[in-house]
Amino acid sequence: MRNKKMLISTLIVCLLAFMTSNAFCASLKDAVELYQKNQYEQAVIMLRRMIKDDNNNIDAHRYLVKCYNKMKKLDDVASEYNTLKVKEQNNPIYRFMIAYIYDLKGNTIGAMQGYEEVKKMNPKLAYLNYNLGWIYDDQGEINQAIKHYEAEIKYNPGNVDAHYNLIKDYLKKKNYQKVLQISQKMLAVAPNDIRAYDSRGWVFYEQGDVEQAIEQWKKTIKLSPKDIEAGENNVRGLVLHAKGLYNSAMREYKKG
Repeated sequence: MRNKKMLISTLIVCLLAFMTSNAFCASLKDAVELYQKNQYEQAVIMLRRMIKDDNNNIDAHRYLVKCYNKMKKLDDVASEYNTLKVKEQNNPIYRFMIAYIYDLKGNTIGAMQGYEEVKKMNPKLAYLNYNLGWIYDDQGEINQAIKHYEAEIKYNPGNVDAHYNLIKDYLKKKNYQKVLQISQKMLAVAPNDIRAYDSRGWVFYEQGDVEQAIEQWKKTIKLSPKDIEAGENNVRGLVLHAKGLYNSAMREYKKG
């Protein structure tokens, strides 16, 4: 009888150890993969577990809202965050998520007001300046967008998408020196991000340095062989185009 109790105790200890191990614990990467596979309900279960373990995990909160958006249940999760905001008025994450929900619904005024409230509480909160940059971009206010993307990168340098959006805005302004600077910082954070190499390629191409452009696009091709934008045919087409051989260039573009 005693041995049986000891066996049961051992099994319980082993089970608890397994449940706290990496094999059992949810990770953001796993949740994102479920989200990308349209398995939103399973992702929600995983994300809620993550939030329970760490309520300050803003990535888990964001993807939770994104899942509810895909499931067309934003009102449900909005109600949850409004309740939480009342209970914990000093928690900027809840206010941020409510503003984000307004953003996803297309209520720009509500989103902006919410984000500005959060900025007074914590101007360094991850994704805050990034989301504001998006809104200003949509409104055509590029300078304001740039200001907020730069703030996001300053406070949260790991936000690769903020780097890329900043690159796109500087490309619009034809500030190629800035594009090269930001893309270099982006590669320091994400060395295999093809968007940085592709952007650098276009800068060199616009400046007439075709050889450097090709070097950048070759890196893109190596990292993502199936990427149409930087396919080998397109690169050859650009070279021919630069040489004034327009008909030959068009044939290569069509192959790409």
